[in-house]
Amino acid sequence: MPAKVRRQLPTLLEGGFIERAENLLVFGLPGRGKTHFLCALGRELVLRHACTVYFTPTFKLVQQLLAAKRELCLDKLLKKLDRFDAVILDDLGYVQQSREEMEVLFTFLAERYEAAVACC
Repeated sequence: MPAKVRRQLPTLLEGGFIERAENLLVFGLPGRGKTHFLCALGRELVLRHACTVYFTPTFKLVQQLLAAKRELCLDKLLKKLDRFDAVILDDLGYVQQSREEMEVLFTFLAERYEAAVACC
């Protein structure tokens, strides 16, 4: 891992960013270990802090949200996802970015944000 990441890792493992409802964004070139890093971080948050973590490729979440919207049960899915302390979306840049896809993803992110603000 790059030195910058190694320095931040102990702080991330404390889990305070989850309690503060802060986002964590991980950027880098393909094949550099971002997914592996996030899987390991999520696992440690589960083991050390009993956090509930949902890890998914972004395109799969978007497909679930689109299907729920078509079936008129988007609110139900959003409530189900809101039970997780952390949601790790992998490969955000690979979403095709159609208007409908961006709309459901924005709805999901806005709901999470509003719930976090209401709690704090």
